[in-house]
Amino acid sequence: MEDQDLAKFQSKQIIKKRSATPWLVVMFCVILAAGLILAAQKLYFFYLSAPGTDSKSYVFMIDEGESAKIIATNLYRQGFIRSDLFFSWWVKKEKLSLQAGEYSFSKNVPLPDLAQALTHGISDARITFLEGWRREQIAEEILANRNLPEIVTSDMTQAEKETWLENFLSQTQEGYLFPDTYTLPKKSSLSDLIGFMQENFWVQFSLELRDQAAQKDMTMDEVVILASIVERETKNAEDRTLVAGILVKRLKNDWPLEADATVQYAKAERTCKGEELGCEWWAEELTQEDLETDSPYNTRKYKGLPPTPICSPSFSSLEAVVNFQESDWWYYLSGQDGKMHYAKTLEEHNRNSAQFL
Repeated sequence: MEDQDLAKFQSKQIIKKRSATPWLVVMFCVILAAGLILAAQKLYFFYLSAPGTDSKSYVFMIDEGESAKIIATNLYRQGFIRSDLFFSWWVKKEKLSLQAGEYSFSKNVPLPDLAQALTHGISDARITFLEGWRREQIAEEILANRNLPEIVTSDMTQAEKETWLENFLSQTQEGYLFPDTYTLPKKSSLSDLIGFMQENFWVQFSLELRDQAAQKDMTMDEVVILASIVERETKNAEDRTLVAGILVKRLKNDWPLEADATVQYAKAERTCKGEELGCEWWAEELTQEDLETDSPYNTRKYKGLPPTPICSPSFSSLEAVVNFQESDWWYYLSGQDGKMHYAKTLEEHNRNSAQFL
């Protein structure tokens, strides 16, 4: 009897173990599936993310007829994406049409933004305007661009170019065309381009920055004029804030600014009349006659600010003027050694001139 009871007990235990086995399998499969889903999700967002933090711009070319696979391979090899296969899948999923053309990207751009940007291509034109350029220099760059047929044509005569320049100057203000690289439709008009540049200026010279200037009793025009001088007089951010501080201090104390960049501007106004295209706008050497030029732009001859900005300032120069750095300096000069040299007195400044110019 005891043997029979023992056999029944063992039989029940075997049945229990057998019935528990499917549940363990199910639980294992659920856990495994959850793990795979989590891993796939992490991998998905990993491939979508930017491959790095490098903010430097690099040129990327897509030639006519290149397939999405070749484009993906080139992007991967040049470090713009984490996976060429994932990029190809994304382009297909989003039904994107990649366009041939020359692009400029940094390597901190997420894949969706990069892929979308590659859909513009040859239907767009790129044009770059440098900081510190006069309007005439901006005009020369536009005239040299062959990708904006609605603005300029390759067969324009010299007379037509001069008429075009007069029209351009009549539509613009010195200092308020923001220097930048612009990507715009090839069918854009001159008014479109000017509008982009002016709009960009007010984006850069933000309401916040203008409010900060107002708190220091500086008008918008004063900031832009000073920033244009700082742009031409300096080369780096540290010098910009110091030079801006010196110029502001001179203004407040009724001293002449004595900025050579304004003399260069005044000289060009005098010598380039009738030869606006191709003129030397920023003479490297100034003669005594130049320094005595009778012009309201000549801040060696007249106190106060010139009537208008003298060039298109960068954001860095606008910011430097609003957040100028106070110092004991009253004088500065840019030496032949590439450095800025400051002085508290005219005697010190003259010694710097003798040593570094």
